[in-house]
Amino acid sequence: MGYASKAGRARVSVSRPQAFAVCDRCSLWYNRVDLVWQFDYAGTGLINKRLLVCTRTCRDKPQAQLRAIILPADPVPVRNPRTEPFIEDES
Repeated sequence: MGYASKAGRARVSVSRPQAFAVCDRCSLWYNRVDLVWQFDYAGTGLINKRLLVCTRTCRDKPQAQLRAIILPADPVPVRNPRTEPFIEDES
């Protein structure tokens, strides 16, 4: 009869014990130190999506399309502008 480890991909050590955790995407067991938070763009910066994921297959790059578009400031207006007197030119 075969034996399947219930620890998944987590490493077990008697001399240096570490906590186990489950990846929120693939549901496999890993050591907690091997899982990282998933970040994504929202507004002007990155936000934590509060998902602990494994770094091998489940971690996504932040999607650049979700970044906020930052527009440059309007140009400084001209002081005392002189417009063409179109109404007077037509009459």
